[in-house]
Amino acid sequence: MCVGYASQCLRTDVALMFLKFQTDKLAIALKTKDLMMKRGWLKVPPFYHPPGSPNQ
Repeated sequence: MCVGYASQCLRTDVALMFLKFQTDKLAIALKTKDLMMKRGWLKVPPFYHPPGSPNQ
């Protein structure tokens, strides 16, 4: 929503404020993801092979 508001905003200072909110949110999400992977809380699921596929 922040990016949508920034693209529709008429004032550049308000648009930059929305973009700053978005980059701050992204930075926090990346730090959280790294921490979750380091502690083992976030794992990659196994690859799915549908029944009847030639890979079995």
